[in-house]
Amino acid sequence: MKYQNNRSTAEKILTQSLAIMEECESKTNLDESLDRIRSSNNAKSVSDILFNFYRNRAQIDFTIAKFASKGKKKTHPKFKRVLNVAVTQMFYQSGIEAEIAVDVAVSYTKKKYGSRPAGFINAVLRQISSADMKSLLENAPEYVKKNIPETIFRRWKNSIPDFLKIINEFSQHKAPLTFRKSGNITEKELAEADCEKIPLPQWADDYDCYIAKNPSKLFETEWLKEGKIYIQDPSTISPCTLYSPAPNDTVLDLCSAPGGKTLILAERMKNSGMIVSSDLSLYRQSRTCENIHAHNVKNCEIIAASALAPPFSANCADLIFLDVPCTNTGVFRKRPDSLWNFTEKKLVELVALQKKILNATAPLLKERGSLIYSTCSIEPEENAKQVQNFIKKNPTFQLIKDRQIFPNHLHDGGYSALLKKSLSASPRTK
Repeated sequence: MKYQNNRSTAEKILTQSLAIMEECESKTNLDESLDRIRSSNNAKSVSDILFNFYRNRAQIDFTIAKFASKGKKKTHPKFKRVLNVAVTQMFYQSGIEAEIAVDVAVSYTKKKYGSRPAGFINAVLRQISSADMKSLLENAPEYVKKNIPETIFRRWKNSIPDFLKIINEFSQHKAPLTFRKSGNITEKELAEADCEKIPLPQWADDYDCYIAKNPSKLFETEWLKEGKIYIQDPSTISPCTLYSPAPNDTVLDLCSAPGGKTLILAERMKNSGMIVSSDLSLYRQSRTCENIHAHNVKNCEIIAASALAPPFSANCADLIFLDVPCTNTGVFRKRPDSLWNFTEKKLVELVALQKKILNATAPLLKERGSLIYSTCSIEPEENAKQVQNFIKKNPTFQLIKDRQIFPNHLHDGGYSALLKKSLSASPRTK
């Protein structure tokens, strides 16, 4: 969106961007923070700035450090955030002229912090604006060239080096709006709405997913309201296709909000049996209610409860579906801040939480029942290793099948595993 050289609007956008950026450093993820300003006139501009910042943060951090620190102590966070926004606007956006981005940043700093800090901001940004950025980045470390955090680069270099080689092909591009067709829409109607079918691997089964090349045209239709489509990434289909329901199955989806996988499970059950959609967040479950209602699902009960203390009796479920909290490292196309929120400490905490959820919910499963464990992570500790450790401690469970999907230009990444509960201990499978 063009700012039309409107400095007043540009300063409001800068102020909102700084507030969200500061909030994301300590409290929430980017999506949750942006929810607060959805109704703001500047919401789209702020969102564009912040998503572009996180997609290019490694290069932005590297560039600012070259001109702001120069071997001295680090730039104060409040000034670093101003530089973050200005450099993002100067090099990674087209909605504002670089000169205006600099002027607005300097003017804001002067009003807020005084002349001396404003002079510092001005000097750094003027030097950056006249620098040979191509040459600067050519001599940058490899993680900067790939535009990912150094921690993630070192981790993936050891665990998934082949994936790391191709990450530049899609990591810095905005993920398209994708949706799953769940109602009767003809291919002609989809083409008229500028929607293109996505060629997907076998794990997607027979589900049809599309890219909305012009989202505004898609939202001119009533398809979302009528429950004929559901906005989601194709990778979310994968765990659901591990399950082949039997008539009258009882399914517990225990980390379900906002209900995208619940919908697929309900469709696979053809409105027979019962599926209970449970999640700790009452707010997020309100969205599950909306989605279930829009798709006219008849066999679903929605509750708000913790997966650590599920309010169900033992041996009651034919399937337990666990899409557990995770580091989200497989969804960085849509949530680029996820890689910057990653720490080894958080990983350890989440692995422990996932283990607790598995142990708390496994007793709910009937003998010969199935359990699907799912994440949107590509970290082995949260995925295959977590499942292997669970089976070692719970020998009545057997691994039937698992899938690790890596992000690419068509979809996000994630992991899923189908476990089967037997009458007695079963041999472990690889």
